[in-house]
Amino acid sequence: MKKSGKNYLLVEAIEKLQAQKKGLEDSLKTAKGQQNTSEVARLEKELEPVNAQIKAKKKEFRKAENGHLLAEMNRHKFIYFLLLIPIVYYFIFKYIPMWNAQIAFRDFVSLKRTGITGGTWVGLKNFKTFIGSYYFWDLIRNTLMYSFGKLLVSLPLSIILAIAIYECTHKILRKVVQTLSYLPHFLSWVI
Repeated sequence: MKKSGKNYLLVEAIEKLQAQKKGLEDSLKTAKGQQNTSEVARLEKELEPVNAQIKAKKKEFRKAENGHLLAEMNRHKFIYFLLLIPIVYYFIFKYIPMWNAQIAFRDFVSLKRTGITGGTWVGLKNFKTFIGSYYFWDLIRNTLMYSFGKLLVSLPLSIILAIAIYECTHKILRKVVQTLSYLPHFLSWVI
């Protein structure tokens, strides 16, 4: 538990009660070892209200923490509003499109124009058909060759370009090359 603000006294009270509980439990353990039944009964009776107090204080602490959290959220509502923008973005452009993944599990024919949910559910049949097709291994090989080839070519070229830009002493040329090499990353794919 964090000792901060208004909750400092609650945390201290809980710690004192827990220390008292530990002392009683140690005494109870000793009494049980000595088989002193009257002492065991007395210590168990003393332990009950301490446990109840700890439980009540922890409940009070959680209630105070929840109120504190809501107050903090209210105080920083503009920041939470700004946080809402990327959450909405991810929901619209990342989570909603996942709905379209069901096309892989349906008998989908785009010419029928029945929509995504129009085809009948076929489960993994489309995957079995694809994996069992004559072209499967050719497609996998081509994909892997293309990916590794792109990696083997683009990685060294990008490192060489970065070093060349860094080593260029002509300031204007450096800025022009930097701008021209970064510009495609900021343009839309539609253009």
